[in-house]
Amino acid sequence: MSKIIKDDFMIDPDIISVLQTFMGLRIDKLHEKPLLKHIKILNYYLKNPAKATYEYCKDVVDNDTPELRTIYRHIGELLKDGFLEPVFESQDFKREMRKNYRKPLKLSLSGIFCIILYTPDISCIELVRKILKNYRENCLFVRFLYPIIKEKTLDEIEWDILFYSIVVEYLRSVCRDIVFAIKYLKDMCKNLSVDGYLMDRVFIWHNDSRENSNQDLVDKIRFFLENTLKWENTGSLRINPNTHENTIEIVDVLNPLRDTKITILKSQGKAVLRQNGQRLHEFSVVPYGPLLSVESKSNRKAIDEIKLPFIERYGEQLIGFLTKLRTGLVQSTSLCTNPTFETLSEDERYQKALEYLNRELNIKQ
Repeated sequence: MSKIIKDDFMIDPDIISVLQTFMGLRIDKLHEKPLLKHIKILNYYLKNPAKATYEYCKDVVDNDTPELRTIYRHIGELLKDGFLEPVFESQDFKREMRKNYRKPLKLSLSGIFCIILYTPDISCIELVRKILKNYRENCLFVRFLYPIIKEKTLDEIEWDILFYSIVVEYLRSVCRDIVFAIKYLKDMCKNLSVDGYLMDRVFIWHNDSRENSNQDLVDKIRFFLENTLKWENTGSLRINPNTHENTIEIVDVLNPLRDTKITILKSQGKAVLRQNGQRLHEFSVVPYGPLLSVESKSNRKAIDEIKLPFIERYGEQLIGFLTKLRTGLVQSTSLCTNPTFETLSEDERYQKALEYLNRELNIKQ
C-alpha cells in the first residue's frame, strides 16, 4: 500500500501531530463494562450539550431513574474520569456565588469516543448526526471524516441507515486504533529518557550475589559493549560482578592496563561505566521489587515505534470504508434515484477519495 499523504485528501502526514491531538484521551478509564451504567447520562449529553446536572435530573426523572444523589454521584464520576467537561473552563465569579452556580456540561473527547465505541441503544443515524450537530468540531471528525466527506454532505444525508452504519463501523475501527496507539505511547512514556527516547534494558542486577554470577548477565553486558559502544574483541573480556560493592569489573585479557568498571549507584538511580577513570557511559537504574533494571537510552523514539503500524492500519481502514461505500450503496439509474448516491456524487472530496481508492486497488477508469 502506498504512503498516505496530505495531497491524497487524507490526514496530516506528520502522524506525531495527529496522535498528540488525542493524547488527552482517558484510555485508562475507557472500559465498556463500568461505562455501560453511565450510557444513559452520556447519551443525554450527546443530544443535549450545555445542560447542568439539575436539568438532566429534571428531564429524565421517572419511576426507573435512580434517586437524585445517585445521579449526582454518577455525573461526578464522569466529570472526574474525564468523560464530561464543563462548557466553560473557568468562571470569574465571586467566591460566595460559585457554590450556587449550576455549571453546564458537555461530552469531552473521551466521552465522544465512549459513545462511538460502546453505545448500544442509539441508532447509527442519530449517533453521527447528533455528534455532527452538537460536537461538530471534535478532532475525530476533523481528522478522519471531514477530509473524506464534507460536513455539508453529511448534513444533507439524513435517513440512510446503510450509509450511517458504514460510517459508524469505520469510526469505531479508527477509535480502536487510536486508543491502542495512545495506550502504547503512554505506556512507553513510563520508560523514556528526558528527551523522549526509549530506554532498553541492558541487564538485571540482583541483591543476591548468586543470582548475579550467571552467564546471562555476562552475555548481556558483552552484547551491549559490542553492539552499542562498538567495542571489538569482546570475546576476550572477563566480566566479574561484585554484588557486595555493586560493581562489575571488566578485564581485557589482550590489554590488561585498561581498567574498566561499571558502578551501580542505587541511591542515585544510575550506573556509570568508566575506563581508566574516564566516564564512557551512564545508565539509568530502575527498581523492580528486589531487582534493579539497568537501562540505556536507545536511538528510537516511542512515536517511531507506532508511526508506521498506525499509518498502515489506517490505510486498511480507509480502503475498507471507501470500498463499502462504493459497493454497498445503491447507485442511481434511469429507473431509480438514490438521494445518498446523488449527494455523495456532488462532493468533490468524496470523489477524490474514490480516485485514491482506484489507485490503491489498481482500478482503471
